[in-house]
Amino acid sequence: MANKISGKRPEEIRILLDIKTEIVHDHEQVANEPNVALETSDGVKCVVDYDVARSIPIIKEMIEEDNGVQDDKIYKLHNVNYDDLLNVLQWVKHHMARPSPPENARNPGSGDNNAENSWEEEFLNEMNDATQLALILACKELGAENLVNAACNKVGNMLKRKTVEEIREGLGIKDDFSDDEREEIRRQNQWAMPEVPPAE
Repeated sequence: MANKISGKRPEEIRILLDIKTEIVHDHEQVANEPNVALETSDGVKCVVDYDVARSIPIIKEMIEEDNGVQDDKIYKLHNVNYDDLLNVLQWVKHHMARPSPPENARNPGSGDNNAENSWEEEFLNEMNDATQLALILACKELGAENLVNAACNKVGNMLKRKTVEEIREGLGIKDDFSDDEREEIRRQNQWAMPEVPPAE
């Protein structure tokens, strides 16, 4: 077997060993498996497994409105780009393979729960601040609430450790206040910023 796959590209190995991927570009169909065709806001077309697609609330709603997946129909995600969709799909597939127990059955000290938290932290830590913010917006669009909550907690913890200037730079937020306007805001909110001396 090693000799058969030696020197071959990943696509050739998949064909040789009949390995099917869950995401297929250019609207190709995976034989004998239910699939849902999607098109992202940046024009990328892909096909995902039916069960994975139905785990994303907004896609599930679109399928149910059609009374099931329609042949040759591509469901358009107008406000979600391809990179963000891939991140959402990775999260969804992981949690489908490891379904979370009910809240009242969780043991915070259990090994399984610690391992799950570790995976989620690593998943989010691999992204920069701007990517995390974009992911939150995509998840809100798709209705992926558990990922929204995890990402918001991560961003919230990140913001606690940064100054206003660092937050603006990290998230690409332009400071359009003039010096006079900024000073006036500080003066009006002196009670909340005792470390900032009033202007003389």
